[in-house]
Parts: sequence; C-alpha cells; structure tokens
Amino acid sequence: MKIGILTFHWSNNYGAVIQAYALLSKLKELGHEAYIIDRRIVYKGILRKLYHKFSYEHFFSWRKFWKDADTFLQPKTKTYTSHDELVKNFDKENFDAVIVGSDQVWRWKLIGLNYFFDFITDNKTKRYSYAASFGLNEWHGTDEDRNAISELLKRFNRISVREESGVKICKETFGVDAELVLDPTLLHTGEFYEQTLLKNHNRQRSGKVVSYILGKNNKKQVKEIAEWAKSINLKHNELFWTGIEHPSLIGKSEFHATHVTPTEWLNEIRNAEYIITNSFHATVFSILFQKQFVVLAHEGGGNNRLETLFNTLGIKGRNTNDIANIGTTLSDEIDYDIVNKKLEESRMSSETFLKSII
Repeated sequence: MKIGILTFHWSNNYGAVIQAYALLSKLKELGHEAYIIDRRIVYKGILRKLYHKFSYEHFFSWRKFWKDADTFLQPKTKTYTSHDELVKNFDKENFDAVIVGSDQVWRWKLIGLNYFFDFITDNKTKRYSYAASFGLNEWHGTDEDRNAISELLKRFNRISVREESGVKICKETFGVDAELVLDPTLLHTGEFYEQTLLKNHNRQRSGKVVSYILGKNNKKQVKEIAEWAKSINLKHNELFWTGIEHPSLIGKSEFHATHVTPTEWLNEIRNAEYIITNSFHATVFSILFQKQFVVLAHEGGGNNRLETLFNTLGIKGRNTNDIANIGTTLSDEIDYDIVNKKLEESRMSSETFLKSII
C-alpha cells in the first residue's frame, strides 16, 4: 500500500523530526511504500519571511540540524507550500491512504485545516490519524471552527490520538470516536534507534547531567540546573547548541554556535547520567534509554501528553516545579523492569491499530 504521512517533519524541533522518522520506519517495516508529504508552512508578511529565511536564530544556526535530518526523513513527495497547490496536485500522488500525525498537528489556529485533510477531494483515499494531538488539554474555538473540523473528522476512516484529553475532545466537541495510542517514537525500542540513527555515534556513559528545557524564559532554570550538577560533581550539558553550554548565559556567543543535530541530541540523551527536561520527546527517549529523569512543567502547557504517558507506563513522582527538589526526585529510581513490561503491552496494542487500518 502507498501511504502518505502528513506531520511536522519541517519543524526546527528534535522530537518533531524523530517522531516523523519513527512512523515512516514502522510503516516501511510493515511492508508499505511510505512517504513524508512535504507540506511546508510559508510565513506571511515580508519581515517575517525574511526573519525565518535569513536570521541566524531561525535559519543559519539550524543548517547542521537539517543536513542531518534530511538523511533519514526520506522519501518525501514534492514540496507543497500552499493549500491551493495541494488541492490542484495532490491526487497525482496516488496514495491509497494518508495518515496525519503524530505531534501537535491539530493546533489549527496556528497552521490551518490542512492537517485535517481539507485538501483531499476524492472519496477513494483512506484517511487516518495516528497519535494526533490538539496540543492543549481543552478545546478553544468558535462554533464555526468546531463545525468545520467536525465535518472533516467525520470523513476519516479511523482516528487515534496521543492524549486522553484528545479522546475527550474528539467525542465531546466533534462527535467522533478516537482511540488512544502511543507516540510513534515509542513504537520502537531504544535498540532500534541505536542500530539506525545512532549507528555512527559512540555509546558511553558520559557522567553528565543533560538538560533540555523548552521555552523562551528558560535561562534561570538552566543556570540552576548547572549549579545543581556542579554540587554533585557532574558536568552539565544543555541540549541546544554545540561548543558552548548555553548561549543565553554568555551574551552574544550564540552567533558562533550551531544547534546540535537530531542524532547528536539523541546520543546525548543515551549517554547521560541524568536527564532534566520539560520536553515530551526528551522524556520519551529518557524512558527508551532507561534513564533516571526529572520533568519540569512546560510554560506552554499541554502537559496531558506526559500525564497520559506516565499513567500508561505506571511512572510516578517524576514531576517537580522546584529545581531544588531534583535530587530527591532522582533518588526514587524508576523500576524499568515494570515500565518495560507495560510499554511492550502498549506498543503491541498501538502496532495492532496501525496494522488494522492499513
């Protein structure tokens, strides 16, 4: 079967590109001809366009990142930069089925309705979602928004979401049933990533505290984590940049650094002693590589994805809002014998969903 995947593969985000790779790989493993649908967001307004195309922060510092990502996010369709292009040309792709997900693909206020397949005009292409996310725990939108999305979702052959809140939103807001499945990164084991993405990277216990803190106001947290790591005689590595600890702490040195690549990011998590993060996917890979970790609250919200994951795997007591409590949280070690058993059960159930729809 020829299958297209519509997701956030184009985002300057480690979890986004690796989850796209994970679903692409799983579909290939199941014997399908799978492609990334190369739909890219084009920013409106001349100043915003110039900023995202030529600024150091959003373009030049990410070149190393994208050179790496483009080696494993293959194959792709032709590039589509508008809704009109999709409507005019998408039927020429001749997909038997399309899957939207995973990640926050249903935050429609930011990206529109393409991720609900509003551009597909025929009735022969099967439409599915896999681990799609609304990004927020509750629905916020107008009646017009709700009616438009409800009509599109009712054209789906089957729907699955990543969070318990997503199941509720689908049912109560849009009148459709949705199933709960694992994020695609969890369809694979840690060994899978070692044998594929990390095959050219060294595996070693680094003795480092690795932090990955998303958000614009993370400077204070990163500094406190570095101080805590120093207090227990471990080195600290903040996972954004190469060559320096964290550019926000040392003035204009960011103009001499580049973002780490997706595989470097993954390898640092694999080799860490401890992980401190507010990122969903950094937490996922901490689990897959059986690390002791602490999760801080994300200023952007959407924490139901972690609550759902922890409930599924029986993980408790990993959250704290106070960096002073990191040591106490880490002292209560995760029993990975129990976690891995629950993870394997959920992995089999999620893979069964994929097999059943295609």
